[in-house]
Amino acid sequence: MAKILLAGPGTGKTTKIKELCAEKDASELLIVSFTNATIEDLQNDVEKLSPQNCKTLHSLAFQLYKHFSAAPQYVLSSEEITFLEKLADTDDKFLWLIKELNCITFDTMISEAIQLLKNNPEECQRFFAGKNLFMADEIQDFNTKEFELVTTIMSYIPETILLGDDDQCIYKFKGSTPEIAIAAYNDNEVIEHHHKCYRCPKTVVEAGTALLTHNTTRIQKEWHFIEDKAGNISFVNKSNLSDMWRYIKDTIAEIKIHTPDASFMVLYPYGAFVDGLEDVLSEVGIECLIDEKEKTAGIRLRHKIMAMWDQNSHKELSILLYFILSIYRSKKAKIIMTSLWNTIYQNAVSVNNLIVWGKENGIADIEKIESGVAKEKIIADSAGKITESFFDNNYYDDKPIFDKEKVNFLSIHKSKGLAADYVFIVGLQQHVLPRSGLSKAEHEEERRKLFVAITRGKKGVYLMASQCLPGHFTHKLFLQDIKHVWNADKTIKLPASQFISEMGLAAI
Repeated sequence: MAKILLAGPGTGKTTKIKELCAEKDASELLIVSFTNATIEDLQNDVEKLSPQNCKTLHSLAFQLYKHFSAAPQYVLSSEEITFLEKLADTDDKFLWLIKELNCITFDTMISEAIQLLKNNPEECQRFFAGKNLFMADEIQDFNTKEFELVTTIMSYIPETILLGDDDQCIYKFKGSTPEIAIAAYNDNEVIEHHHKCYRCPKTVVEAGTALLTHNTTRIQKEWHFIEDKAGNISFVNKSNLSDMWRYIKDTIAEIKIHTPDASFMVLYPYGAFVDGLEDVLSEVGIECLIDEKEKTAGIRLRHKIMAMWDQNSHKELSILLYFILSIYRSKKAKIIMTSLWNTIYQNAVSVNNLIVWGKENGIADIEKIESGVAKEKIIADSAGKITESFFDNNYYDDKPIFDKEKVNFLSIHKSKGLAADYVFIVGLQQHVLPRSGLSKAEHEEERRKLFVAITRGKKGVYLMASQCLPGHFTHKLFLQDIKHVWNADKTIKLPASQFISEMGLAAI
């Protein structure tokens, strides 16, 4: 039986890990978590932890996969999977494409790591030799297969401690559910803890507690505020996006006058809510940092293709993909690749034949592909020199870039594991947060998502809404099937989020 601690945000789980590690030598420890952000924080805060004994679960799975497999494949990140899925229009074509590119998905790798552990007990005993304490942090973020890998590893190490918070489970899209952490809590010995929140102001703890009382699928646990932890949480409902952006600008500018070194985050459920905010902030010299990783999957995939050419069974396809991704933006690349699928998928033909096809169909810049084929084949022949380094750095770095000197724009999901003095959360409107047409479980996850967002704030949290949104938001926010109140200026009107009243807040 393992020991388990489920505790709210800011209550010192890292301190608890530090206390538990103090009783062991560094060589005896193995700590895993879901995100690189958490792992980096643990390595920085706990003296005995390093990349050798503290890593993401996926990093450990890949280490196992590489240890047992003579020729491990390249593991695609979630963003790169999404990019390739856009190029393919069926599951069969997607699976064919990643096979041709000699890649593997994280889900497949996790499943194979589990089988390797189960089928090679003696070798696994040697692999984990000397490890006496295994800790899995943020267990609410693991899906069923990932948690199965955790439980399989537990069988090889004498002592296991599980840590997390079911109220921060917000990755349903990848199969994570609070029931996994809840079941682990009910099946294992509970670790005593003080459950005091050192991060958030009293008002945020009270609002978060009120919000979570509306969820039924959760462990009822304590989460106390500290009396002298000053700060505020407020709801601001402006008439339109421009007024909302100006309020954020003016508030940040005012805070900076009195607290120049304050840190800021702007969190959003959809990027459309902040599309013009950077320009507004720049008017008064406020610098922003926008997480661009979601836009760079094509760039990383090009490098991945180059690294894999040496081992690829279909080099010509790799070369073609490389140039298409180099020349075209993803939307146009999708159109081109859709046209190419019948030619490639049904009977693989040479690049030269595809170039002829491209010229006949008027694809611009096809000459760049033609002129580059010979050059890139030379690169392909020497790509083996860098392939191993790509294997060693094969994990998607999900930790967003965070700069305390700038205003950081992040999705709510990307903010997990981070904190700032002041947090602005936009899009607090019905049909947005929460979305419409949700099941009970999905609705509860929307509450958890907002709970994660508000608990990023250490001094102040501003919940923002715009009473009127541009008409084109019906497509950007997938609201086509929702009944709107249309205004004369072709804007739509959405009411404030029900979560505002659930937290006991009123607009200012």
